[in-house]
Amino acid sequence: MNLFLRKSIRLFLFVLFSLSAISNGHCQSINDECQDAFKILDPIDWCSNLGEFSNTEATPSGFGAPTCFDATGSDVWFTFRAFATAINIVINSTGQANSQVALYSGSCSTSISELACASDINNLGAISILENGLTIGENYLIRVSARANVKGTFQICTNNFNPPIEPGQDCNTGSILCDKSPFVVQVLSGGGANPDEGDGTCLEGGNPNTITEDQSSWMKWTAGTNGSLTFTITPLNSRDDIDFALFELTDIDQCINTNPLRCVATSCSGPTGLNLTSVDLTEDFNCEPNEDGFVQFIDMEAGRHYGLLINNFSNSSIGYKIEFGGTGEFLGPLADFSIAPDTGLRCDQDFTITNKSTFPNGNIVGFEWNFGERAIPPGSNLAGPHKINYESFGDKFIVLTVVSDKGCRVTSVLPLTAEPCCDDVDMIDIEAIAVNDPLCSYLENGSVLVQATGTNLEYTYNINDSEYIDSPSFSSLPAGSYKIGVIDIKGCKDSLIVDLMSPDPILVDAGLDSTIQLGFDIQLEGEYSQVVNEIICWTPPEGLSDSMVINPIASPFGATTYTLTIKDENGCSASDQVTINTDVDRNIYAPNIFSPFIKDGINDYFNLFGDLSVDNIDQLAIFDRWGNKIYDEYNLNINARDQGWDGRFNGQKVNPGVYVWYAKVKFLDRIVVDYAGDVTIIE
Repeated sequence: MNLFLRKSIRLFLFVLFSLSAISNGHCQSINDECQDAFKILDPIDWCSNLGEFSNTEATPSGFGAPTCFDATGSDVWFTFRAFATAINIVINSTGQANSQVALYSGSCSTSISELACASDINNLGAISILENGLTIGENYLIRVSARANVKGTFQICTNNFNPPIEPGQDCNTGSILCDKSPFVVQVLSGGGANPDEGDGTCLEGGNPNTITEDQSSWMKWTAGTNGSLTFTITPLNSRDDIDFALFELTDIDQCINTNPLRCVATSCSGPTGLNLTSVDLTEDFNCEPNEDGFVQFIDMEAGRHYGLLINNFSNSSIGYKIEFGGTGEFLGPLADFSIAPDTGLRCDQDFTITNKSTFPNGNIVGFEWNFGERAIPPGSNLAGPHKINYESFGDKFIVLTVVSDKGCRVTSVLPLTAEPCCDDVDMIDIEAIAVNDPLCSYLENGSVLVQATGTNLEYTYNINDSEYIDSPSFSSLPAGSYKIGVIDIKGCKDSLIVDLMSPDPILVDAGLDSTIQLGFDIQLEGEYSQVVNEIICWTPPEGLSDSMVINPIASPFGATTYTLTIKDENGCSASDQVTINTDVDRNIYAPNIFSPFIKDGINDYFNLFGDLSVDNIDQLAIFDRWGNKIYDEYNLNINARDQGWDGRFNGQKVNPGVYVWYAKVKFLDRIVVDYAGDVTIIE
C-alpha cells in the first residue's frame, strides 16, 4: 500500500470517525452482541491496549459455535471495513487462557458466514488468523471468546494489507518483493528443504554443526534505487524470539554465492530489525546488556539483489509482521489504471476502467482486479479495458494487483464514490408498524419498529441521523421525539417522526417529619396520585401496625425513616420518605423506703419505675453496707410491683437499714443506661 493511499485512507477514517462522533453523541456500548460490535476504524495497523477488552460480563450472542470453537460462550464482537485484501488478527491473552477467534462476512440482522477460525487449544497465550480475498470497502465481523467459557481480558490487533506471494522456507522459493508495503506472515512451519541456509552467520551461534533454521521464511528483492534500508520485524506472539540474517545475492532466482550483511540471533524477545541508530552489525546468542535486537541499516545499490531469512527460534509456529523504511526503493512494476468518466459517477451507470500498468525491467504476467462492493462484474483476471457499474451508491474501492514475471506483486487502490441514483427507481416509504411507549416515566424501555416499502431493495435504518444499521427496530428508548430514517442501496431516502409518550408519573407524599416521645405512637399520613391496581408498601415494617396500608400507626424504637413506595400494575413505582424522631427523657424513679415484711401489698418489692420509653431492666443488684451483693436479678419488667427484691438474702429477712442498689436499664431505642441509689428497709 503506497504512502499516498495510506494517508488518503487515514484522512477518510478521520472524517468518518468525526461524523460518527457528531451523529451518535454517545460512547460505544459494550460489544457483547453482534449488532453492538466495537468499530475498528483503522484496521490497517491497529492494536488495542493490553487487557483493554474483556468477556467477563459477556453472554452467548445467539449464533452457533464457529467450526474451531469448543462451544458457544461469552462472546465479544468487533467490526471493521476492509481497506486491503488481507487481514491478520491477533489475540493476546492477558487475563484469560485458551482464546478463540473467528472472522465473518455478512450482516448481524440477516446472516453471517464464517471465513476463518482459530483456537488456542495448547494455551500458548496468543492466536492469529490470516484471511485473503477480502473485498475492499465491505464490512467484516470478528468474534472473540475462550475455550471452556473462561472469562478474562485480552488484547486484539489487526493488520489489513495487500499481501505478496507467500514466502517460501528456502531462498530459491522465497517471495520476491516489488515494493516496501508492510505485510504479515501468519504461520511458520519448519526450515524447508535446506534448513541450514544461515550457515556462516550468527544464527549458528559459533557452532558450525548448529541447524540454523527452525521455522523460517525467505523473501528477496532487487533494489530499484540507491538508498538506505531499514525494517522492523514484530512477532505476532510478543513472547517469541525472532532472528534474521540479511544477505546480498548474486542471483535472485538461484540464491547462489550469498554474502551475509547483517545478522541478529540475540534471545531478546520483541521487535528486531535494522534501524538508523544502531552501530553494531551482528548480535549473537544471549540477550546481553548492549543488545536490543536491532543492528545498523544498509545502503542498497540499484540493481543489486538482497535476501532476508527470518526464523522463529521459539518454535511457536506463529509468524510476524514486517515493515520497511529508508530512502531506497525496491524494483517492481507500477500498478496503475484510469476510469472514464472520471467525474459524476452514479450507481447503475456504466464506466470504463483502463489498465495503465508498466514494468520497464520485465513483464507483467498477471492481473487481479477487484472492482469493489456490489460491482458488476465484481472482478477480473484480464488486463482490460473493463466496463463496470455499481448496483449501490456509496464509497467504493477499485483494487488492481499486478504480478511480474519474477513473481512479485504490486497493488494499487483507488477510492471513489458512486453517487445516489434514486431518480432512476421508485421512491420508498417508511411507516411505523409498532410503537411502544416506555412503561414508566423514568424508564428507557420504549421501542419503535418500522417498515420500508416501495423499491423492494435492501434497506438500512437510522435514528436521529445516526449511523445507518441493518435492523428496522430501535429499543431502550426514553420518552421523546425521534426521527427514524431509511435508505436503500440506490440512495433513496425517507423518514418519519415518532413520538414516544411518557406515562404520568406516580406522585407519592409520605407526610411531614415529626417528633414524638420514645414509646408513644403516631399515625403516618401518606398520600399518592391515583393509579391502577396499586401496591402500598412501607419500609421498614418494624414498629408499624400494617405496612400495606396508606396510614399505619408507627411505634418507632428510636428515630426512624420510613419509605412509602407505591407500585402500579405495570411495575412502575415511586417513593417518598418521612422521618419520625424521638425524644427520650430517660428518667427512672426508685422508692427510697420500702417495707417488704408488712405484707400490705403496697411496698412488698423494691423495683424501678419509668415511662413508656423503657423496654426493661436488664439487671438489678442490691448490696449491703459492706459491699456484699445480696441480690442480683436480670430481665425485670419496669413498673412491676410484684417483681424485684423482696428484702431477703438466702431466704432470710435482712436487717432494717440502708442498702445500695445498681441497675442497667434498656430503653426502646436499644440504649442501656446505668443507674444507682440507695433504699431503706423499715419494719
